Amino acid sequence: MDVTLTGYRLRPATTAPDGSTRWIGTRESDGTRVAVLVRPGEEDDRAGYAGLHLPGVLTLAEVHAVPGGCALLYADPPAHTLEDLIADGPICASGVVEVLLTLHAALAGLAGRGQGHPVLDAGGVWVDADGSVLLGDVGGWPADPDPVAAQRCLLQLGTTLLADVAPLDAGVARLGLDAVEEVRRELADALVRWQHQVETSGQPLDDLEQRLRAVCEPAPPRIPVEWGRQASDLAGMLRALARADDPDPGSRSRFSSARFTIRSPRAGATTTAGEGPPVHSATAAPARRGRRAGPPARGRL
Repeated sequence: MDVTLTGYRLRPATTAPDGSTRWIGTRESDGTRVAVLVRPGEEDDRAGYAGLHLPGVLTLAEVHAVPGGCALLYADPPAHTLEDLIADGPICASGVVEVLLTLHAALAGLAGRGQGHPVLDAGGVWVDADGSVLLGDVGGWPADPDPVAAQRCLLQLGTTLLADVAPLDAGVARLGLDAVEEVRRELADALVRWQHQVETSGQPLDDLEQRLRAVCEPAPPRIPVEWGRQASDLAGMLRALARADDPDPGSRSRFSSARFTIRSPRAGATTTAGEGPPVHSATAAPARRGRRAGPPARGRL
């Protein structure tokens, strides 16, 4: 369904696995980037949305009632998601471990506040230009009474991030590709084993963090170079938006406040733009002209 929020420009992004719709856009007053999650819910549910300021979690800024549900608005999200990162290429094992550890801590923080998270998918996890990740789609869900639900979702997300790992068979071994993907394959196999262990035992893994670190040390995932360029161009984009909204663009020049110095080639004098040419003394010029004027003197006969 279409969503309209006063003061915001929004466009649809993706759909979450639970059917909630994700939107991205900007605030018209200052150009701040926003993300919006629209989910079914009564207006009374908004009481549980406030105060979600947790490490590794995208901060919930506002909640609006919309037809058929609520719109949860998050201010200043990163420009990309894990889904974008997967599309760019395989994520190294250390990057996957970093993502899983960050989300593991974020889910624990939510549980400590009595909040839950229904699903985890790559489209709902945001990635900044420095490789840090933030859990999105949070707010208003009660903590799941099943203690293994969050860990099951986390392990499933990990297997999704490593879904491109080639199976270890005779053909792959002959090509030597198993050496390149050895750590990623080891992590992928471990995630499948742990997920099966959680499912069969009905108990969460208390030492999941230690198990992940035992496979490899975490490190921020490699970020495409273009993401850094896009982040550095943000100031220019905001200036362009400001010029587009200027009601009288012809009232000022691009260089109306610019000041630069031009050095004179003759006397070494300088002229500053906007100040006019240098002024010489009133006596110096006539003196120079007097020496050059008139015919040469002649002697008497």
